[in-house]
Amino acid sequence: MKRTNPYISAESFEKDIKDFANKHHAHFSQHSDKLSQYFEMACYNLIVHYYEKCGYKLEAKNLKAGDFKYKCSPLGHLNNFSYFKASKTVDGEENEVFYIFHNATCQSFYDKMVFTSPDIVVSKSDIPGE
Repeated sequence: MKRTNPYISAESFEKDIKDFANKHHAHFSQHSDKLSQYFEMACYNLIVHYYEKCGYKLEAKNLKAGDFKYKCSPLGHLNNFSYFKASKTVDGEENEVFYIFHNATCQSFYDKMVFTSPDIVVSKSDIPGE
């Protein structure tokens, strides 16, 4: 019986990420040398794809020279990275809008002094933490 490897290679993740970026008319410019970062980017793409399957229109925002720039760590200002806007139009009106961020710092709803940086944030605001 032939054994198969249950792990996905970095090359496979990179191909999926490039295909995803091409589908959304962006370029994948950030190359990672860590498998964990490729996995995180792939998870981000799966969340975006989920909203697409649910009928949302997706728009890549804050591209840098046409490139979608992933935020692969909590470091750095969010304005320097890309994100997606997911919107759904009902009866001719855009009435459902979400923003999908990567490693965005968010303020706690329960305690205004607590902040965290989840890997993936789906927000009703285009300013995480609001």
